[in-house]
Amino acid sequence: MTTSSRALVPERFRVLAYALAVVLVVLVIGAPSAQAAPVTCGADLSGSHVDEGCIHPMPGTPGDHAESGGGGGEGGGASGPRYRYRYVVACTGNDLNEPNATLCEEATTQCAAPRLLYWQYRSQDGTTWQYQGTRCLTRQEAQDGEALPGLTLEDFRRLPIPAQEVLLEPGNGYALVGVPLNVVAGTAPALLQTQLLGAAVSVRATPVAWHWDFGDGTALGPLADPGAAYPALGTTHTYERGGTLTVTLTTTYAGEYSVDGGAFAPVPGTADVVSVPVPLDVLTGGGALVQDPTG
Repeated sequence: MTTSSRALVPERFRVLAYALAVVLVVLVIGAPSAQAAPVTCGADLSGSHVDEGCIHPMPGTPGDHAESGGGGGEGGGASGPRYRYRYVVACTGNDLNEPNATLCEEATTQCAAPRLLYWQYRSQDGTTWQYQGTRCLTRQEAQDGEALPGLTLEDFRRLPIPAQEVLLEPGNGYALVGVPLNVVAGTAPALLQTQLLGAAVSVRATPVAWHWDFGDGTALGPLADPGAAYPALGTTHTYERGGTLTVTLTTTYAGEYSVDGGAFAPVPGTADVVSVPVPLDVLTGGGALVQDPTG
């Protein structure tokens, strides 16, 4: 089902109107105008969806400022809770009380020597432990888990999360009154790396929703569908009046973080990142009778 800010016209008339609009705008306007900022992190919106990830090194010292992105104030150290980690050799019969009671084939063959496969547990208070997945560690590395930083929602929102690219169709900076404008959002996830309290922290930011402001007082979203390029026409908007305006995309990101290669844990909440507004001229079309050019 197509998502639209307005009731859809029958398919065959919509496609016909769209094609005529493209021809009319090209003939009347001529050279296309710039419509959007350069593609973020090499993402490409020529296909139906964008899923190419980006890697962004981050400063690891509190007080450093991010240079780009919409979550972006400071890119410094996390202020969240500190966790302690404990490791249990991944064999039946072992537990937090007896982490090395037995050794089994699975623990010795799943990792390159001299490392063994361990179950990882995390605790904030030192009494309640939660399973976090598995890690390959030497026995020395698994002796004592260190207290490591956590990541709060405020920390996540301060990171330089990249804005998503915007595609408008027709792609020449113009739209016609009464003809649906197709809008497509980028979907590229981001991986950010930093050092916090001496620990390596990886943060994954994944787009989960998109909100459109069409500049005429109407909006669409938040949507779970980023839209798709023509002829899919997944998300559209039809202008009722002409004018010069801007279209603005806001992308909602969910976050996960990993400390020192441990299992990824979710960030409690989301971050909104606003893309650069895209200028758009909405034209009013009309019909006229002309003399037969053949005489």
